[in-house]
Amino acid sequence: MTITFSPDQQAALDAMLSAILGGAQEAQLTGKAGTGKTTITKEMIARIEATGRRVVVAAPTWRAAKVLSAAIGRPVASVHSCLYGHVFEKEDKATGDTHICFGNRHAPCGVGEVFLVDEASMLHQSVYDDLLSVMPEGSCLVLVGDTRQLPPPKGSIVPCLFQPTASLETIHRQAAGSPIISLADAIDQGGRRWTWQSAPRWVWEGPDVKLLPAGSFAPEAVLAKRVAAGADIVLLTYRNEDIDRVNHLVREKLGRGGAPLAAGDRILFCEKAQDIGAVRNEFARVVDVEEATPMMMRHRDLQICRLELEDGRVEEVSVYTKSLARGESLRRDATVLIERWLSGAKLPPLVQARYAYAASVHRAQGSQFPEVVYWETYASRRSLECRALRYTGVTRSSRRLAVSA
Repeated sequence: MTITFSPDQQAALDAMLSAILGGAQEAQLTGKAGTGKTTITKEMIARIEATGRRVVVAAPTWRAAKVLSAAIGRPVASVHSCLYGHVFEKEDKATGDTHICFGNRHAPCGVGEVFLVDEASMLHQSVYDDLLSVMPEGSCLVLVGDTRQLPPPKGSIVPCLFQPTASLETIHRQAAGSPIISLADAIDQGGRRWTWQSAPRWVWEGPDVKLLPAGSFAPEAVLAKRVAAGADIVLLTYRNEDIDRVNHLVREKLGRGGAPLAAGDRILFCEKAQDIGAVRNEFARVVDVEEATPMMMRHRDLQICRLELEDGRVEEVSVYTKSLARGESLRRDATVLIERWLSGAKLPPLVQARYAYAASVHRAQGSQFPEVVYWETYASRRSLECRALRYTGVTRSSRRLAVSA
């Protein structure tokens, strides 16, 4: 199928191809939601590979990689899996906390090849520096991203994205009619004092985007009602305390508060579950839960259930139930011991997950959902990232959006 690009899309595509095929070591493509970055990226990859050069495609997280893979129809890896050969834990002697560290850097692509990173606004500066230090001769590092989205946790967006090779600024015709895209554009154009009432009036007048009255807003009631009706909905907000409280109250309203897991529960993977092909921050739905057996009673913090993953597959797993309420993770040594016990008992693989009727905007970055409630609390309004939180939260919705502020 032949794609007809708008003048600014064609100019961006030509500029990127000219830089990459002309021998540049780096090239950057940026653009806001609705400008056609994914379409340009897909076409760019096809034209580069038509010249005989190989393109390796990656994203900063496995979740973003999975979303991009579905959009462009080809395998996408995580940046860390392409760049590092060793993962280890390091303990902070002052706090006692452990942190995941990466070592044994190696080239993510071959000589003369192209390494393309999508969702590059999520890329940490240290990872970007490591990439540049090992890129082979004649290769090109291509970054594609949206500088309006949230930066990586405890970091900032890499500076080169603010001086890109090409930038897409015009929202194409199909997206321009979307109230969600128009609302995101209004957030982008507005300043620090921008309010939700400043958005174009028509945005709130349609059936798919609503501004909820903040004074009477009860997030657990809204979520429980829509979940009970079968809606694929998630509430996005800022603080973990609010998220934990909402998840607890929603389960109570749905009559699921008496057990760690119940059929219909929505959960989010805290860690990558390689045995079932699930990635960190991927959402899943509980299909059914197995009744406790004498074998499972040996470890009361585990529960066997079947999960429906985002790609429609159903997998049987053993869930570490202490992680559900507050995302409490097992230590690495405990994980190994439990996995050995599961293997000996011939039980399903271990996963660590948390309830996900509500989730943080940061965890949802790189994802999209049919229906989103964006709950702007006082804490998020006071945050220095307020505009990025609004923009990222709104653009996670693909069909219906409700905002409470």
